[in-house]
Amino acid sequence: KVHPDCHCMHEKNYYSVPYQYVGKEVDIKYNDKSITIYFEGDRIALHKVMKGTYHYSTRVEHYPEQKLVETNYHLAQLKKKAEQIGENALLLVTKIMGRSEYPLKTIRKLQGILSLENKYGRDKIEYACGEALEYNCLNHDNIRKFAQNYRDKKLTNDKAPVRDNSLICLQGGRND
Repeated sequence: KVHPDCHCMHEKNYYSVPYQYVGKEVDIKYNDKSITIYFEGDRIALHKVMKGTYHYSTRVEHYPEQKLVETNYHLAQLKKKAEQIGENALLLVTKIMGRSEYPLKTIRKLQGILSLENKYGRDKIEYACGEALEYNCLNHDNIRKFAQNYRDKKLTNDKAPVRDNSLICLQGGRND
């Protein structure tokens, strides 16, 4: 099935298809040199097979024109979810989207980051997004680590212990 980022996965690599096929089931035929993607018997994409894993083979012409990308439903939903988490999450999502010439390519990355809320909760992810922005570490692993290291302000005691002067003993015993 074609993902909203205009790619389908084959052997842990991603191959682009024209945006008109997003959400549709496609057939993949491959050999050791090429991968051909079909929709209802018609060839819609051809790529060289990539070695390794988690690589992208993207043809720019497979993306919709910029105006369609800006109003893309999936990007809007990600921004909405980030806004529900908090200001830092929204800033992070906006920054990641702005870094790429093709914002649709960031959908999987953003889905992974925002899904961390399910495991760590809203406060921890909002904190982690703030830390990620401060240190410019805008990837899933760093945000996960920041969330794991979150310390609730309510639980930390910033006050120094109060000394009871009646219990101070200088060279010897008590001075009663």
